[in-house]
Amino acid sequence: LGWISKNYRVKHHGSHKLITPPDEVADSIYLFGDFTALSGSGEIITMDFYAKLRQMMCLLISSSQKNGISTQRLTEILWPDRDEYNAKNIRGVTMNHLRKALSKLPGAKVDYSDGRYRFTAENPLYCDYIEFTNQMASATPDMDRVLAILSRGRFLSSESDPVTEPIKENVERVIVPTVQLEMEKRFNLKQYQNVLLCVKILTEIDPVDEDAMKYCVRSLIALGRDEESRQRYNDFRKKYSAYYGEAYTTEYEAIMR
Repeated sequence: LGWISKNYRVKHHGSHKLITPPDEVADSIYLFGDFTALSGSGEIITMDFYAKLRQMMCLLISSSQKNGISTQRLTEILWPDRDEYNAKNIRGVTMNHLRKALSKLPGAKVDYSDGRYRFTAENPLYCDYIEFTNQMASATPDMDRVLAILSRGRFLSSESDPVTEPIKENVERVIVPTVQLEMEKRFNLKQYQNVLLCVKILTEIDPVDEDAMKYCVRSLIALGRDEESRQRYNDFRKKYSAYYGEAYTTEYEAIMR
């Protein structure tokens, strides 16, 4: 997931349609926002996936559109301090636990062949990360759908560990330029509420994204929310000063011009 197609045609539905997070459905895995899993019957089974299972599953899912992940690489990432014998045992136990948890999700499967594990998602299983990557690989991505997925929250927002951090960084390297481009397009289409959604997505990744702040204050003015616009500008100045150790010098009036 280290590229963005430069030649795709974008689908935008209804010029003033307010984009909101997709409804959670049965037989689904959500990696954007808080990790969430729902069984085939619609039962929330998030707690079935303890931390190490979530890490293993994220590694498997993030490599699902490649050639899977090798046994050696999986072990190196998850149990770097274990000797080969102990790592093999704990890997086998953890994989069995993961397969048991996934058994409640029709369509989710982990295959093993030629020394590699591969996660496959077949109907009716839904995974927001897989849909996101499919959309971004498409020649005609549905950007309303992409923004709806991202509106759940930052990718793996509840995870903070060395295992998932590289995955998060790779995803965000795709998200940032994609959403920056959408933010400008939505502003030109006068979709000001959807501009604010783009701002939210970007500032969750970078709280001092200057372009996001500018589009935010301009959109709020266009929506007649002048006081909130000024407050968002002032909040940005405080964050900027705290982050960079210097004052933000562009005046509010200059942004509005």
